[in-house]
Amino acid sequence: MKPIVILGKNTGLRLSDLANLRWNQVNLTRKVVFLDAEEMKNSKSLGIPLNNEALDILLNQQKMGPLKSIYVFSKADGKPYTHWGISSAFKKACIKAGHSSYRFHDLRHDFCSKLVQSGVDIYTVKELAGHKDVTTTQRYAHLSPERLREAVDVLNYHSSIIVDKKRLA
Repeated sequence: MKPIVILGKNTGLRLSDLANLRWNQVNLTRKVVFLDAEEMKNSKSLGIPLNNEALDILLNQQKMGPLKSIYVFSKADGKPYTHWGISSAFKKACIKAGHSSYRFHDLRHDFCSKLVQSGVDIYTVKELAGHKDVTTTQRYAHLSPERLREAVDVLNYHSSIIVDKKRLA
């Protein structure tokens, strides 16, 4: 489970995309995962750049065992894990960790939110998430209370300039 979760958290890929991810969709040299339009929920091709953590997961998966499966994440028989199997294992792990309300899809929301909170513009996040419309991305990308606090704290600086100018006048 852990490699699937880490890859999901660092790519924003849907559970079904991760469960069915094949090696011919991965380019380790270019550090990208490419999903064809036919495979995507919104019928739009998507190339997801890989950060170091995601790349490490894929390199480790490549090294694992002599099994030559076409799938990045596969069972001993070479068949992919099922959507339900991954979701169920994730849910059990979350319950055990005391986070019973988490769903696998929350990793996708986390991906979008962390990008926005780090200053990535919403249109770039839209493209990375493979959304057709930016309004979908806006529903995914939540700002943390800390980020909102930082935003209003900018006003402290501007207010002090205005007050100082009035004192000088």
